[in-house]
Amino acid sequence: MEKIFYPLSAITKRIGTLLQPAITTKFWVKAEISSGRERGGAFYCDLTESDHGKIIAKIPCTIWQRELTCIRSLFKENGMEFNPTDGMTVGLMCTVQYSPQYGLSLKAIDADPMLAMGAMELKKREIIARIQQEGLFLKNKELQTPLLPQRIGLITSAGSAACNDIIKTLTDSGFGFKVYLADSMMQGEQTEKSVLLAIDTLCAIRTEIIIIARGGGSKMDLYFLDNENIARRIASCRIPVWTGIGHEIDTSVLDYVAGKSFKTPTALAEDLVARHVQMKRQLEESGSTLKSVWAYRLEKQQEFIEKAFTKIQQAPKKRIETASSRLRDQVNCMRLKLKKRLLSAQIHIQVSMEKLQSGTRSAIQSRRSKLSPVKSMILTAAKNRLAVERKTIEGKMSTIKASDPQHAFQRGYAIIYNADGHAVKSIKDVDIQQVIRAKVSDGIITGQITRKEQTADYGRNHTGQQ
Repeated sequence: MEKIFYPLSAITKRIGTLLQPAITTKFWVKAEISSGRERGGAFYCDLTESDHGKIIAKIPCTIWQRELTCIRSLFKENGMEFNPTDGMTVGLMCTVQYSPQYGLSLKAIDADPMLAMGAMELKKREIIARIQQEGLFLKNKELQTPLLPQRIGLITSAGSAACNDIIKTLTDSGFGFKVYLADSMMQGEQTEKSVLLAIDTLCAIRTEIIIIARGGGSKMDLYFLDNENIARRIASCRIPVWTGIGHEIDTSVLDYVAGKSFKTPTALAEDLVARHVQMKRQLEESGSTLKSVWAYRLEKQQEFIEKAFTKIQQAPKKRIETASSRLRDQVNCMRLKLKKRLLSAQIHIQVSMEKLQSGTRSAIQSRRSKLSPVKSMILTAAKNRLAVERKTIEGKMSTIKASDPQHAFQRGYAIIYNADGHAVKSIKDVDIQQVIRAKVSDGIITGQITRKEQTADYGRNHTGQQ
């Protein structure tokens, strides 16, 4: 058989003619993106279908710039971003395109956001839209979170990586956190009931904050926490609720209503520790600042006190000197005034004395002239009176001399004193053998009583020696 060779261009042209009916046909394709790249405003990739990890179908696909812009606007209207990445499942409306140079491929002209989101994502967004419309996003965020929370309520699965990471981070910090673990189901049909019970329990014991934590997993696993009833319970909770659910790229419905959300459970625990670390640092800095400020103020106060003490010491001296000088001036002034007053008074007294002396002399001379006859009469009467009184006094003196004891002593009389120094007036005043003293004109005689004898005037009784 004779071999006939055709030019490649003729063959590709013929294939293009055969495919012409298919090129005008539009159809939907569900596939995964592979080897995606955006260049020159267009997106190029391979659409693949896998079965248990094995690719069973593959075809190039192009989304030209105009169609790519329309698709992204459509996704944005549905609250999504169209940023296709490898492994992403998409639903594209395509047509077949054939190029003699590049061969057969698909051209995407539209995309389905619903397929991209999937049923779970669609439900999640419906929940988010409802609670946002009801204003529940801000309810828990408006609660005042304690500055340094210590009583921590933890809702997670006991023994899970999220549980261990949070407890280890808080324990290793050394800040004395108290963690109250509410063991809960984080996936499965019992998730809603378990988490709601845990929230009520932790509210009853009045923890300072409540943490809902779950480690990463598949979207199907994380879907169980995209729960509207749990979200509403968090919004109505009077205790701040923090969430740390999934990986950094995951966002749960609970993250929207929580007082604060974190990308991972570990990041949440580190934020709690960071609060205490920051406060400790602030306290240390404040303490250091306080010491510095008070040291500076103390130094300034000491300087002020020293200056004040110096002024206090000097001020009284200056005041005393000033006062002394003022007093000296006043004393000198008073002395001068007194001298003037004294001189004036002396002159006045001198004039008065001269006037008095002159007046007194005249009065005396006048009185003398008037008293001379009276004086003569008084002198005569006084002399006569004195003569009479002298005679009377001389008679009384004779009587007194006669009564003088000394004259009696001269005549032989004596005064006797007993042992007590009393004058003896009767024999009853002394006893036999008693010492007596007798005073005579020229001395004292001491003797002893040997006998007492009563005179006749007393009955003539005789008492002898006993």
